[in-house]
Amino acid sequence: MSKAGGFPGGYNEGHRLCVSATHGKGLKKTTLQGAFQEFGHILQIETPKANLAFIAFSDKADAQDAMEAMDGKTLDGQTITVSKAGPKPTYRPQVDPNENFKKAGQVLMTTQTERENVRYRKDVEKAAERMKPRSRSRSARRRTDPGADQT
Repeated sequence: MSKAGGFPGGYNEGHRLCVSATHGKGLKKTTLQGAFQEFGHILQIETPKANLAFIAFSDKADAQDAMEAMDGKTLDGQTITVSKAGPKPTYRPQVDPNENFKKAGQVLMTTQTERENVRYRKDVEKAAERMKPRSRSRSARRRTDPGADQT
């Protein structure tokens, strides 16, 4: 069993901060580590997007100090905003939204290209049907009443 606040295997999520910049070339892990390591032991730095990062400290007081000291500061020419981040989201496999259609044997068209392909196939099938040779026999009325055309 893991200790309170920890995870099995000894991993501790720590106290997470969200660091964001409104513009610029992005936040680099090495720059963030250099700027934030003076506040305490950093467990993890994540950069899921160019101007967004999450920094996890092992100690709550260290995270609080870093947040107060670094919020509004300039880092690599960018003004950063530092706030408390919520817990790291847990991965949950997404349920396929088309699952009900697959079970019923139906296909859900989701893209314009797929819809266009279906329309094209139907148009080709209709054109092929029109191109089939027709019977050369005369209508049933003409066969039964040969004198109907003569007056």
